Amino acid sequence: MLAEISMFALSRQSGSDALAEYRPRIGALISALGSFLLLPFVLVQATQGRWGLAALFSAAAVILLVNVWAVNKKQRPILPFGPVIAGLAFAVCASVWVQGHNGLFWAYPVLFIGFFILPRRSANIVGLGLLFSVSLVTWQSLGLALASRVATTLFLNFVMINLVLNVLDHLHETLLRHALLDPLTGVHNRRHFQSEINAALQADTSKGALLIFDIDHFKRVNDAYGHNIGDRVLRAIAELALSLKEPSGEVFRLGGEEFAYLLPDASPETSLQFAEALRSKIEAARILPCPDSAVTVSIGISTGNATATADTWFKEADLALYEAKRLGRNRVCVYEALLVPVASARA
Repeated sequence: MLAEISMFALSRQSGSDALAEYRPRIGALISALGSFLLLPFVLVQATQGRWGLAALFSAAAVILLVNVWAVNKKQRPILPFGPVIAGLAFAVCASVWVQGHNGLFWAYPVLFIGFFILPRRSANIVGLGLLFSVSLVTWQSLGLALASRVATTLFLNFVMINLVLNVLDHLHETLLRHALLDPLTGVHNRRHFQSEINAALQADTSKGALLIFDIDHFKRVNDAYGHNIGDRVLRAIAELALSLKEPSGEVFRLGGEEFAYLLPDASPETSLQFAEALRSKIEAARILPCPDSAVTVSIGISTGNATATADTWFKEADLALYEAKRLGRNRVCVYEALLVPVASARA
């Protein structure tokens, strides 16, 4: 049963890591606390004539303080936390061998610290190494009965830490999903749009296209069919846009019936062809209950992002969108073509 629980705890390793952003600060805090707590033990070992252990604890305290300084200076730790935790595990084993029962108490906080400082994969490796090495040293120095108890309790702590971190990762994923996705349509929301458009401009300012599209006469849809059908239309538009999704493209709902499509790698010709394909596919789809009624969209494109900021790039595409609406809707307009419609269809 314990093995099954352990496999469950270890199997849920997702891309989300709830502690990743906080690990440097956690590491600095634990390092400062650890160095402070080690000082009395340095004195005790020195007064009892155990100079080897006193030197070992002193070296660990100094290393921890140096790492605290490095993290506070926003630099990489002088000694990575992986070797630090491995060194602490070795110190625990040495303490058990020399001090017996008293050294065992250190195994549990070291196991915990590893999971809050190291990435999950590394923490699992170090944690399992600590479990087996401490159990082996306990067996050799204190007997099999105590070693079996130590191995069992360390293993239970190991499993429970993984289970708790799995729950934290799941909550982290849920919060990210709610923060970045539109709950109705499932596409990215306006908050994520702002970060992605900035990233696209920083990555390459020589290419890319921004499409802003709006459902034509959406208020009439709500008035004629009700808001439930209106919500269905919004979801259908999002699904149709996603069905044309290019590998580097992203779909966003900006609010109401307005959407955006960011094509960071598209040329002007490709973006125009893509926009017309999107417009045609939405017009051809039969979304409304009445089969004779079509839902259409107007699309504005801006591809001139060589000197654009995020705000100007968006405003250019938005101006093209309004020109498409002014010219009769259900068409594509390009800002760089001086707002002359380059593709048209039935209004």
